[in-house]
Amino acid sequence: MKKKWFLFSMAIIALLAIYFGLYYKNKELKYIPDSADAVVLIDVKNFTRKYLFETLTHPSAWFKDNKKKDKISWRDAGIKIPDFVQLFHLKNESFYNWNTVLEIKNKEEFLLFLKKNGFQNKRNNIYSNGNFSLKISGEICIIGTSEKHLSHIENSLQSTKNFINTDDFMTEGIGSLGIINNKKIEKYPITLEDNFIEISNFGDSKHATSFLSKNINSTEFATAQLDQKNIQIITKILKTDFLSHKKINAIEANVDLKQVTDTIVSYDYDDNFNEIEKISYQKIVQPQYFIQINTKNKEDLWTYFEQKKYINNQNQFNAIPFSPNKISKNETGILIHSDIHPKIKNNFKENFILIKNNPLILSSFKSVTASGQKKITDAAYLFYLNQDKKFFIRLAFKHQELPLILR
Repeated sequence: MKKKWFLFSMAIIALLAIYFGLYYKNKELKYIPDSADAVVLIDVKNFTRKYLFETLTHPSAWFKDNKKKDKISWRDAGIKIPDFVQLFHLKNESFYNWNTVLEIKNKEEFLLFLKKNGFQNKRNNIYSNGNFSLKISGEICIIGTSEKHLSHIENSLQSTKNFINTDDFMTEGIGSLGIINNKKIEKYPITLEDNFIEISNFGDSKHATSFLSKNINSTEFATAQLDQKNIQIITKILKTDFLSHKKINAIEANVDLKQVTDTIVSYDYDDNFNEIEKISYQKIVQPQYFIQINTKNKEDLWTYFEQKKYINNQNQFNAIPFSPNKISKNETGILIHSDIHPKIKNNFKENFILIKNNPLILSSFKSVTASGQKKITDAAYLFYLNQDKKFFIRLAFKHQELPLILR
Protein backbone atom coordinates (compact mmCIF):
# COMPACT_ATOMS: atom_id res chain seq x y z
CA MET A 1 0.00 0.00 0.00
CA LYS A 2 2.81 2.38 0.92
CA LYS A 3 4.56 1.58 -2.37
CA LYS A 4 1.43 2.43 -4.40
CA TRP A 5 0.97 5.65 -2.44
CA PHE A 6 4.62 6.55 -3.06
CA LEU A 7 4.32 5.91 -6.83
CA PHE A 8 1.06 7.89 -6.93
CA SER A 9 2.72 10.79 -5.09
CA MET A 10 5.71 10.74 -7.47
CA ALA A 11 3.35 10.76 -10.47
CA ILE A 12 1.46 13.75 -9.06
CA ILE A 13 4.71 15.61 -8.37
CA ALA A 14 5.97 14.85 -11.89
CA LEU A 15 2.70 16.08 -13.45
CA LEU A 16 2.81 19.27 -11.36
CA ALA A 17 6.45 19.83 -12.34
CA ILE A 18 5.56 19.42 -16.04
CA TYR A 19 2.54 21.71 -15.65
CA PHE A 20 4.41 24.51 -13.89
CA GLY A 21 7.53 24.03 -16.02
CA LEU A 22 5.87 23.89 -19.45
CA TYR A 23 2.29 25.17 -19.18
CA TYR A 24 1.63 27.51 -16.25
CA LYS A 25 2.34 31.13 -17.23
CA ASN A 26 2.46 34.46 -15.48
CA LYS A 27 0.43 36.60 -17.88
CA GLU A 28 1.17 39.98 -16.32
CA LEU A 29 3.27 42.24 -18.57
CA LYS A 30 5.11 44.68 -16.32
CA TYR A 31 7.69 46.01 -18.73
CA ILE A 32 5.85 47.71 -21.60
CA PRO A 33 5.96 51.54 -21.36
CA ASP A 34 2.97 53.73 -22.23
CA SER A 35 4.87 55.19 -25.20
CA ALA A 36 5.04 51.81 -27.00
CA ASP A 37 3.16 51.54 -30.30
CA ALA A 38 4.05 47.93 -31.13
CA VAL A 39 4.76 44.87 -28.99
CA VAL A 40 6.11 41.44 -29.91
CA LEU A 41 5.47 38.69 -27.36
CA ILE A 42 7.28 35.36 -27.47
CA ASP A 43 5.58 32.57 -25.51
CA VAL A 44 8.68 30.95 -23.94
CA LYS A 45 6.90 27.84 -22.65
CA ASN A 46 5.11 27.26 -25.95
CA PHE A 47 8.50 27.67 -27.66
CA THR A 48 10.09 25.22 -25.18
CA ARG A 49 7.39 22.58 -25.77
CA LYS A 50 7.87 22.87 -29.52
CA TYR A 51 11.65 22.67 -29.13
CA LEU A 52 11.40 19.50 -27.01
CA PHE A 53 8.95 17.87 -29.43
CA GLU A 54 11.13 18.64 -32.47
CA THR A 55 14.24 17.42 -30.65
CA LEU A 56 12.58 14.10 -29.75
CA THR A 57 11.33 13.59 -33.32
CA HIS A 58 14.68 14.48 -34.96
CA PRO A 59 17.35 12.12 -33.56
CA SER A 60 20.01 13.71 -35.76
CA ALA A 61 19.75 16.82 -33.55
CA TRP A 62 20.91 14.79 -30.55
CA PHE A 63 24.43 14.58 -31.95
CA LYS A 64 24.61 18.12 -33.29
CA ASP A 65 27.66 20.12 -32.24
CA ASN A 66 26.35 22.96 -30.07
CA LYS A 67 29.77 24.42 -29.28
CA LYS A 68 29.61 27.35 -31.66
CA LYS A 69 31.76 30.40 -31.10
CA ASP A 70 28.98 32.83 -32.05
CA LYS A 71 26.35 31.16 -29.88
CA ILE A 72 25.22 33.02 -26.76
CA SER A 73 24.33 30.87 -23.75
CA TRP A 74 21.59 32.39 -21.57
CA ARG A 75 21.67 29.57 -19.01
CA ASP A 76 24.38 31.21 -16.90
CA ALA A 77 23.57 34.82 -17.80
CA GLY A 78 22.28 35.71 -14.33
CA ILE A 79 18.87 36.77 -15.65
CA LYS A 80 15.37 35.44 -15.13
CA ILE A 81 13.79 34.10 -18.31
CA PRO A 82 10.16 35.31 -18.26
CA ASP A 83 7.17 33.29 -19.43
CA PHE A 84 6.70 35.90 -22.14
CA VAL A 85 9.61 37.80 -23.67
CA GLN A 86 8.35 41.34 -24.24
CA LEU A 87 9.85 43.28 -27.16
CA PHE A 88 8.46 46.76 -27.75
CA HIS A 89 8.83 49.63 -30.21
CA LEU A 90 8.42 53.28 -29.20
CA LYS A 91 6.27 55.80 -31.05
CA ASN A 92 7.96 57.89 -33.76
CA GLU A 93 11.14 55.81 -33.57
CA SER A 94 12.97 54.06 -36.38
CA PHE A 95 11.44 50.72 -37.38
CA TYR A 96 14.76 49.07 -36.53
CA ASN A 97 14.88 50.30 -32.90
CA TRP A 98 13.40 47.74 -30.50
CA ASN A 99 13.75 47.24 -26.74
CA THR A 100 13.10 44.69 -24.04
CA VAL A 101 13.39 44.48 -20.25
CA LEU A 102 14.72 41.49 -18.29
CA GLU A 103 14.94 40.85 -14.56
CA ILE A 104 18.39 40.25 -13.03
CA LYS A 105 18.59 37.39 -10.54
CA ASN A 106 22.38 37.37 -10.04
CA LYS A 107 24.21 40.60 -10.82
CA GLU A 108 27.71 39.10 -10.61
CA GLU A 109 26.84 36.38 -13.13
CA PHE A 110 25.17 38.95 -15.34
CA LEU A 111 28.20 41.27 -15.37
CA LEU A 112 30.42 38.30 -16.21
CA PHE A 113 28.04 37.39 -19.03
CA LEU A 114 28.29 40.94 -20.42
CA LYS A 115 32.09 40.82 -20.30
CA LYS A 116 32.20 37.46 -22.12
CA ASN A 117 29.99 38.84 -24.89
CA GLY A 118 31.98 42.00 -25.56
CA PHE A 119 29.89 44.55 -23.63
CA GLN A 120 31.83 47.52 -22.28
CA ASN A 121 30.75 49.86 -19.49
CA LYS A 122 30.35 53.28 -21.11
CA ARG A 123 28.95 55.23 -18.15
CA ASN A 124 26.27 55.17 -15.42
CA ASN A 125 25.52 51.44 -15.74
CA ILE A 126 25.15 51.72 -19.53
CA TYR A 127 26.87 48.96 -21.53
CA SER A 128 27.29 48.42 -25.26
CA ASN A 129 28.85 45.87 -27.61
CA GLY A 130 28.33 47.84 -30.81
CA ASN A 131 25.11 46.03 -31.76
CA PHE A 132 23.08 46.38 -28.57
CA SER A 133 23.02 48.79 -25.66
CA LEU A 134 21.67 48.16 -22.18
CA LYS A 135 21.16 49.91 -18.88
CA ILE A 136 21.12 48.24 -15.48
CA SER A 137 18.47 49.82 -13.27
CA GLY A 138 18.22 48.13 -9.89
CA GLU A 139 16.96 44.58 -10.44
CA ILE A 140 16.12 45.02 -14.12
CA CYS A 141 18.09 45.44 -17.32
CA ILE A 142 16.76 47.57 -20.20
CA ILE A 143 18.11 46.36 -23.55
CA GLY A 144 17.78 48.14 -26.89
CA THR A 145 19.18 48.30 -30.40
CA SER A 146 19.87 51.96 -29.62
CA GLU A 147 21.05 53.71 -26.45
CA LYS A 148 18.89 56.72 -27.27
CA HIS A 149 15.82 55.99 -25.13
CA LEU A 150 17.08 53.71 -22.34
CA SER A 151 16.72 56.39 -19.64
CA HIS A 152 13.31 57.42 -21.01
CA ILE A 153 12.14 53.81 -20.78
CA GLU A 154 13.50 53.56 -17.23
CA ASN A 155 11.53 56.64 -16.12
CA SER A 156 8.43 55.53 -17.98
CA LEU A 157 8.39 52.10 -16.31
CA GLN A 158 8.71 53.70 -12.88
CA SER A 159 5.57 55.75 -13.50
CA THR A 160 3.52 52.97 -15.16
CA LYS A 161 0.81 51.71 -12.81
CA ASN A 162 -1.56 49.79 -15.08
CA PHE A 163 0.03 46.53 -16.25
CA ILE A 164 -1.11 44.86 -19.46
CA ASN A 165 -2.19 41.22 -19.67
CA THR A 166 -0.92 38.83 -22.35
CA ASP A 167 -4.52 38.11 -23.35
CA ASP A 168 -4.65 41.66 -24.73
CA PHE A 169 -2.05 40.60 -27.33
CA MET A 170 -1.94 36.81 -27.68
CA THR A 171 -4.26 34.66 -29.73
CA GLU A 172 -2.61 31.43 -30.83
CA GLY A 173 0.85 30.58 -32.04
CA ILE A 174 4.32 30.80 -30.60
CA GLY A 175 4.05 34.56 -30.23
CA SER A 176 2.12 37.62 -31.28
CA LEU A 177 2.62 41.07 -32.78
CA GLY A 178 0.39 43.74 -31.28
CA ILE A 179 -0.05 47.15 -32.93
CA ILE A 180 -1.25 49.72 -30.39
CA ASN A 181 -3.44 52.53 -31.74
CA ASN A 182 -4.63 54.65 -28.83
CA LYS A 183 -6.31 52.04 -26.61
CA LYS A 184 -7.05 49.62 -29.44
CA ILE A 185 -4.70 46.67 -30.02
CA GLU A 186 -4.56 44.84 -33.34
CA LYS A 187 -3.32 41.25 -32.90
CA TYR A 188 -1.24 39.29 -35.41
CA PRO A 189 -0.31 35.73 -34.40
CA ILE A 190 3.29 34.59 -34.99
CA THR A 191 3.81 30.97 -36.01
CA LEU A 192 7.05 29.04 -36.40
CA GLU A 193 7.11 26.20 -38.92
CA ASP A 194 9.86 23.91 -40.22
CA ASN A 195 11.14 26.41 -42.80
CA PHE A 196 9.45 29.75 -42.16
CA ILE A 197 8.24 32.31 -39.64
CA GLU A 198 4.79 33.73 -40.34
CA ILE A 199 2.87 36.75 -39.00
CA SER A 200 -0.73 36.82 -40.16
CA ASN A 201 -4.28 37.64 -39.13
CA PHE A 202 -5.73 35.77 -42.13
CA GLY A 203 -8.19 33.27 -40.70
CA ASP A 204 -7.35 31.00 -43.62
CA SER A 205 -3.98 31.46 -45.32
CA LYS A 206 -4.87 29.39 -48.43
CA HIS A 207 -5.34 32.50 -50.59
CA ALA A 208 -1.99 33.97 -49.55
CA THR A 209 -0.06 30.72 -50.02
CA SER A 210 -1.78 30.06 -53.36
CA PHE A 211 -0.85 33.54 -54.62
CA LEU A 212 2.72 33.04 -53.40
CA SER A 213 3.15 29.65 -55.10
CA LYS A 214 1.87 31.04 -58.40
CA ASN A 215 4.25 34.02 -58.34
CA ILE A 216 7.36 32.81 -56.54
CA ASN A 217 9.13 32.44 -59.90
CA SER A 218 7.93 35.77 -61.33
CA THR A 219 11.13 37.60 -60.40
CA GLU A 220 14.83 36.95 -59.89
CA PHE A 221 14.98 39.32 -56.93
CA ALA A 222 12.02 41.58 -56.05
CA THR A 223 8.58 42.52 -57.30
CA ALA A 224 5.86 44.64 -55.71
CA GLN A 225 2.47 46.20 -56.29
CA LEU A 226 1.05 48.56 -53.67
CA ASP A 227 -1.93 50.90 -53.38
CA GLN A 228 -1.88 54.24 -51.56
CA LYS A 229 -2.65 52.78 -48.12
CA ASN A 230 0.15 50.24 -48.34
CA ILE A 231 2.59 52.81 -49.68
CA GLN A 232 1.94 54.91 -46.58
CA ILE A 233 2.56 51.88 -44.33
CA ILE A 234 5.86 51.03 -46.02
CA THR A 235 7.14 54.62 -46.12
CA LYS A 236 6.30 55.04 -42.43
CA ILE A 237 8.21 51.85 -41.56
CA LEU A 238 11.23 52.73 -43.69
CA LYS A 239 11.16 56.43 -42.69
CA THR A 240 11.36 57.57 -46.32
CA ASP A 241 9.24 60.31 -47.87
CA PHE A 242 9.86 60.21 -51.62
CA LEU A 243 6.81 57.94 -52.11
CA SER A 244 4.71 59.48 -49.32
CA HIS A 245 3.08 62.18 -51.47
CA LYS A 246 -0.73 62.02 -51.38
CA LYS A 247 -0.92 62.33 -55.18
CA ILE A 248 0.58 58.83 -55.58
CA ASN A 249 -2.23 56.32 -56.05
CA ALA A 250 -0.19 53.14 -56.54
CA ILE A 251 3.22 51.79 -57.53
CA GLU A 252 4.39 48.75 -59.46
CA ALA A 253 8.01 47.64 -59.39
CA ASN A 254 10.35 44.90 -60.56
CA VAL A 255 14.00 44.62 -59.55
CA ASP A 256 16.66 42.19 -60.77
CA LEU A 257 20.31 41.92 -59.78
CA LYS A 258 22.98 41.49 -62.43
CA GLN A 259 26.72 41.12 -62.23
CA VAL A 260 28.44 43.45 -64.68
CA THR A 261 32.04 44.29 -65.51
CA ASP A 262 33.07 47.75 -64.40
CA THR A 263 36.01 49.47 -66.08
CA ILE A 264 38.43 51.36 -63.84
CA VAL A 265 40.76 53.89 -65.49
CA SER A 266 43.75 55.13 -63.48
CA TYR A 267 46.97 56.95 -64.30
CA ASP A 268 50.58 56.37 -63.29
CA TYR A 269 54.03 57.46 -64.44
CA ASP A 270 56.87 55.44 -65.93
CA ASP A 271 60.56 55.83 -65.07
CA ASN A 272 60.78 58.80 -67.46
CA PHE A 273 57.80 60.51 -65.81
CA ASN A 274 55.57 59.90 -68.81
CA GLU A 275 51.90 59.55 -67.92
CA ILE A 276 50.56 56.01 -68.43
CA GLU A 277 46.91 55.10 -68.58
CA LYS A 278 46.03 51.90 -66.73
CA ILE A 279 42.80 50.04 -67.32
CA SER A 280 41.53 47.40 -64.90
CA TYR A 281 38.25 45.56 -64.54
CA GLN A 282 36.14 44.44 -61.62
CA LYS A 283 32.87 42.58 -61.21
CA ILE A 284 30.13 44.57 -59.48
CA VAL A 285 26.49 43.87 -58.67
CA GLN A 286 24.14 46.33 -60.32
CA PRO A 287 20.37 46.47 -59.75
CA GLN A 288 18.17 46.70 -62.82
CA TYR A 289 14.81 48.15 -61.90
CA PHE A 290 11.55 49.48 -63.26
CA ILE A 291 9.19 51.54 -61.05
CA GLN A 292 5.84 52.78 -62.32
CA ILE A 293 4.23 55.45 -60.14
CA ASN A 294 0.52 55.70 -60.90
CA THR A 295 -1.04 59.12 -60.35
CA LYS A 296 -3.79 61.30 -61.82
CA ASN A 297 -1.74 64.42 -61.03
CA LYS A 298 1.63 63.71 -62.63
CA GLU A 299 2.42 67.40 -63.22
CA ASP A 300 1.92 68.23 -59.52
CA LEU A 301 3.93 65.18 -58.50
CA TRP A 302 6.73 66.06 -60.93
CA THR A 303 6.86 69.59 -59.49
CA TYR A 304 7.02 68.13 -55.97
CA PHE A 305 9.97 65.92 -56.98
CA GLU A 306 11.74 68.95 -58.48
CA GLN A 307 11.14 71.04 -55.35
CA LYS A 308 12.59 68.24 -53.20
CA LYS A 309 15.55 68.12 -55.65
CA TYR A 310 14.89 64.46 -56.39
CA ILE A 311 15.30 65.16 -60.12
CA ASN A 312 18.63 66.45 -61.39
CA ASN A 313 19.51 68.24 -64.64
CA GLN A 314 19.98 64.92 -66.47
CA ASN A 315 16.44 63.79 -65.58
CA GLN A 316 17.76 61.24 -63.15
CA PHE A 317 15.88 60.36 -59.96
CA ASN A 318 18.49 60.69 -57.22
CA ALA A 319 16.22 59.73 -54.30
CA ILE A 320 17.12 56.16 -55.27
CA PRO A 321 20.78 55.39 -54.45
CA PHE A 322 21.26 53.38 -57.65
CA SER A 323 22.35 55.27 -60.72
CA PRO A 324 22.33 55.94 -63.55
CA ASN A 325 18.59 55.92 -64.10
CA LYS A 326 15.95 57.85 -66.00
CA ILE A 327 12.69 59.47 -64.94
CA SER A 328 9.92 60.45 -67.33
CA LYS A 329 6.17 61.01 -67.57
CA ASN A 330 3.87 58.50 -69.24
CA GLU A 331 0.16 57.83 -69.61
CA THR A 332 -0.37 56.43 -66.13
CA GLY A 333 1.99 58.69 -64.22
CA ILE A 334 5.74 58.76 -63.75
CA LEU A 335 8.24 56.08 -64.74
CA ILE A 336 11.66 55.51 -63.12
CA HIS A 337 14.02 52.89 -64.52
CA SER A 338 17.66 51.92 -64.85
CA ASP A 339 19.31 51.99 -68.28
CA ILE A 340 18.78 48.27 -68.63
CA HIS A 341 15.67 47.14 -66.83
CA PRO A 342 13.15 44.31 -66.45
CA LYS A 343 9.59 44.79 -67.62
CA ILE A 344 6.62 45.25 -65.35
CA LYS A 345 5.09 41.79 -65.07
CA ASN A 346 2.46 42.51 -62.44
CA ASN A 347 -1.18 42.60 -63.37
CA PHE A 348 -2.83 41.70 -60.10
CA LYS A 349 -5.48 43.18 -57.85
CA GLU A 350 -3.35 42.34 -54.83
CA ASN A 351 -1.12 44.47 -52.62
CA PHE A 352 2.09 42.54 -52.17
CA ILE A 353 5.89 42.57 -51.91
CA LEU A 354 8.00 39.55 -52.79
CA ILE A 355 11.77 39.63 -52.21
CA LYS A 356 13.77 36.51 -53.04
CA ASN A 357 17.26 35.67 -51.97
CA ASN A 358 19.81 36.01 -54.73
CA PRO A 359 23.41 34.69 -54.70
CA LEU A 360 24.60 38.15 -55.77
CA ILE A 361 23.32 39.73 -52.53
CA LEU A 362 26.17 38.24 -50.51
CA SER A 363 28.77 40.10 -52.54
CA SER A 364 27.24 43.36 -51.29
CA PHE A 365 27.85 42.39 -47.63
CA LYS A 366 31.59 41.80 -47.60
CA SER A 367 32.00 43.15 -44.04
CA VAL A 368 29.44 40.70 -42.60
CA THR A 369 30.80 37.96 -40.31
CA ALA A 370 30.89 34.32 -41.41
CA SER A 371 27.83 33.51 -39.26
CA GLY A 372 26.02 36.53 -40.69
CA GLN A 373 26.83 35.42 -44.22
CA LYS A 374 25.43 31.97 -43.48
CA LYS A 375 22.17 33.49 -42.21
CA ILE A 376 21.86 35.55 -45.40
CA THR A 377 22.59 32.46 -47.51
CA ASP A 378 20.01 30.38 -45.61
CA ALA A 379 17.19 32.86 -46.27
CA ALA A 380 14.83 32.00 -49.14
CA TYR A 381 12.33 34.86 -49.49
CA LEU A 382 10.25 37.53 -47.76
CA PHE A 383 6.58 37.81 -48.74
CA TYR A 384 4.03 40.47 -47.73
CA LEU A 385 0.35 40.46 -48.71
CA ASN A 386 -2.50 42.75 -47.67
CA GLN A 387 -6.25 42.43 -48.18
CA ASP A 388 -8.28 45.17 -46.51
CA LYS A 389 -7.45 44.74 -42.79
CA LYS A 390 -5.80 41.36 -43.22
CA PHE A 391 -2.01 41.05 -43.39
CA PHE A 392 0.24 38.13 -44.21
CA ILE A 393 4.05 38.22 -43.75
CA ARG A 394 6.29 35.20 -44.25
CA LEU A 395 10.05 35.02 -43.84
CA ALA A 396 11.11 31.71 -45.38
CA PHE A 397 14.39 29.82 -45.21
CA LYS A 398 15.87 27.18 -47.47
CA HIS A 399 14.86 23.62 -46.72
CA GLN A 400 17.29 21.74 -44.48
CA GLU A 401 17.35 18.45 -42.62
CA LEU A 402 16.43 20.04 -39.29
CA PRO A 403 13.44 22.34 -38.67
CA LEU A 404 14.13 26.03 -38.10
CA ILE A 405 13.82 25.85 -34.30
CA LEU A 406 16.72 23.35 -34.11
CA ARG A 407 19.14 25.12 -36.45
